[in-house]
Amino acid sequence: SPDFLVAPHTLASGSGSYLNSFSGSIKNLSSKQENRMMQFLSFRSFISILLLLITNVYCTDSDIPQTILRDGQPFPLVGLGVGNLQHDRIVAQVMESIKYGTRLIDTAHASSNEHLIRQGILEGLSMLDLGLDREIHVVTKVWYTYLGYERTKIAVREILEKLGHPNIRVHILVHWPRCRNDIPWMECEEEENNLPQVVKDAGPAPHLDKGNAFKESWRALEDIFLGDVSLGDNLSKPESIGVSNFALDDLKALEETARVTPHILQDNVWNYVFHPYLITYCREHDIHFQAYNVMNGIFSRSESSPTALNHLSTVSSELVGRAEAHILNNEVNIHQLILKWLIQSHVSVIPRTSSTQHVQHNSASVLMLLPDLTDNE
Repeated sequence: SPDFLVAPHTLASGSGSYLNSFSGSIKNLSSKQENRMMQFLSFRSFISILLLLITNVYCTDSDIPQTILRDGQPFPLVGLGVGNLQHDRIVAQVMESIKYGTRLIDTAHASSNEHLIRQGILEGLSMLDLGLDREIHVVTKVWYTYLGYERTKIAVREILEKLGHPNIRVHILVHWPRCRNDIPWMECEEEENNLPQVVKDAGPAPHLDKGNAFKESWRALEDIFLGDVSLGDNLSKPESIGVSNFALDDLKALEETARVTPHILQDNVWNYVFHPYLITYCREHDIHFQAYNVMNGIFSRSESSPTALNHLSTVSSELVGRAEAHILNNEVNIHQLILKWLIQSHVSVIPRTSSTQHVQHNSASVLMLLPDLTDNE
């Protein structure tokens, strides 16, 4: 009977509740009719659950696109950026991202939200009953007011205290090599004056020693990563260390004294496309490139590049033709295409969004369903 036909997602969300909703109707059937109906419903439930597995809404870690860092540790290629997200949205966004297979969260220590990320991770894992079977990676960064050996140790200790948990793998980067006078929103002296006194007392103001402060920060990260310095008995070491917004000259300057080459360089996607010498250096030194500003960095300039935008639209249509249409809802948007291209190039991505719908669209479980791009595409 059509009255008993329901959408697959309704069954997949819990066949028990579905069957209970029809218990009154089933009781009015004969034993033979009831038996056939129960067989039918069980079959529909099986097919619905099978469809759910095929569409891979909930992924296992082995399904998640990942790379291997130079220290041999796996690292997810698809993440969620929450650095500037409103604090009251962070827990829900992190939970939502975990539900759709995302195993990487990006933030910054200056955003003061690491405790909320930890809460979102633990509640998300609990919601899916994943327990210790899942590891979530968090990339966070030491702000430029904490540059210098002792100041960086303070920042790292705070980070590890807020994120410490067996399920969480913490990756710590130096956010900027220096505070810059040519960037309008960087208020070097004002930010220095507003620091807690304990940070000021830990070391000299980094904006007064812009050529060396970041090197001292890197020395501190090396000591912590190598286990030469302990920040506390109950604090685990970072999974990896790296840098963010470092130019090629900064990386070369760091190389002169570094004992550990950065595992990760997080930088604007624009530099991945238009700074080939930087990318060549990363490849030669096995530094993983992580791209931020993927959406705004490209689409804010789309009007000045109509030919490129047209090509992206064409490729998106071609991917729909090669994909399982019912899985992708007959649509691959340009944002997803660019993210797919980057992760296919082994570049990790951390798109930011305040929309739960976009969290799903940009998630590992959806992006992995897109066919690989061809060389021509």
